[in-house]
Amino acid sequence: MQFERCLPEYPASKGWYLSYSIIGLGATVTFQSVADGDSHAITIPASVTALWLATPTAKLAGFATNNTLVPPQTFRIYFESCPILPNLISPPADQPSKSFYEQVVEKLQKLYLEEADSNLLVAHVGDSEFKFESKKELYEALCMGRVEVRVEKDKERARNGRPSRRRFTPVINITPPGPLFGQQFPGTWSGN
Repeated sequence: MQFERCLPEYPASKGWYLSYSIIGLGATVTFQSVADGDSHAITIPASVTALWLATPTAKLAGFATNNTLVPPQTFRIYFESCPILPNLISPPADQPSKSFYEQVVEKLQKLYLEEADSNLLVAHVGDSEFKFESKKELYEALCMGRVEVRVEKDKERARNGRPSRRRFTPVINITPPGPLFGQQFPGTWSGN
């Protein structure tokens, strides 16, 4: 099992590390992070996680600790039920390893790159069928699919406590003083 956490309140570069305890496996299992810039990388070998399957649920407690501070500080950052599921090295044949939108983008990209001689372009993903009358229509669907894949990945990054890597540009609307369009000036106005 591998995962990474980015917690701005507890940056690894400032001496913080994360430790997790799984309670309810017979004995408490504890593991801790390694610094990766400001993020925290956690790796647990498969030989260790394979032993957890005997217990379907346990509690997971997470802590942020900094021993470089005087006095050392520890904060509980997580405490929830933790279902223990088998680690699927490769998913079964009936379970796709890619999300639906990733499969759609892959099929549409393949269809787009092929030299299609027909007027009707068709792609199948699972039980869904996509029909396009032109390469332009196919390209527009491909672009929309890529946006959906990016949204899925951003949501996954947010669930893992990592930034979405989206850049936001603030827009500031300034309304000039004076009458707005459609309003009349009081009186008359002379150009002098």
